[in-house]
Amino acid sequence: AEYGDELVKVKQKEQKAGKKTTARIKAVICSVSKEPLKDPIVCDKLGNLFNKEALLKAIINKSLEEPFQHIRNLKDLQNVKFLPNPIFDEKKEQIVNNETEDASPFICPVTGHEFNGQLPFGVLRPCGHVLAMKALREVPSKTCLICGVSFTDVLPLIPDEETKEKLRKSLITKSNDRKAKRSEKRKIELEKAGGKNKRRKVLGCNGKTVPLKVIEVVKDVEEKLKEQKFKCSDTYKSLFTDSIKEPRVKETFLCRAVQHRIGNC
Repeated sequence: AEYGDELVKVKQKEQKAGKKTTARIKAVICSVSKEPLKDPIVCDKLGNLFNKEALLKAIINKSLEEPFQHIRNLKDLQNVKFLPNPIFDEKKEQIVNNETEDASPFICPVTGHEFNGQLPFGVLRPCGHVLAMKALREVPSKTCLICGVSFTDVLPLIPDEETKEKLRKSLITKSNDRKAKRSEKRKIELEKAGGKNKRRKVLGCNGKTVPLKVIEVVKDVEEKLKEQKFKCSDTYKSLFTDSIKEPRVKETFLCRAVQHRIGNC
């Protein structure tokens, strides 16, 4: 029994060490390129960190992996401002000699704690400064402790799975709410226009359907073009004639004789 208990403790330590390593990797490595984080850095609404350039390339090339498919454009991202760890290079040299544990390149500007995935950190929105949650608890403020700008929200960075799942559900809820609002707005616009959300086939479009509003716009343009053509027709003709003449009287033999006499006078 004692051997079994010891085995369980060893497995728990291994799992804890594995989580610790994973958290540290997420704190220093870009989630897309797997390269070390370097300015400019951004995060998504789930707290994942990216090198901005690498992420934008992935968005343009449509090569984002499944966990990041919720990122569509810059509106889904937040710029992140880290404070560099002034002794990071020194610790990095010590790591080679196995004299200390891995260090982080970033620290909290208030508490001095390293951003290594072991303590909760958050990014203030919209300014983007990164602080340890401990600093926000110990120094309550409605403005950023670094730049003094009011912040509306604190987004957890590299959160645990439970927190990330809550963020994911919130993201889905907000997305559904936006879709519902857009749908309601279109419905109101259609009701004001006195039409229904119908779609008709248009000749010359390979049988594809287009919205009724598009058909109405096309017809309106065609009518204006016809009116313009009608207005310009008389002007165009006047370039080749002296004037627009009255219809001529039907000629007879007597009329021609009279005109001949007048001409001789």
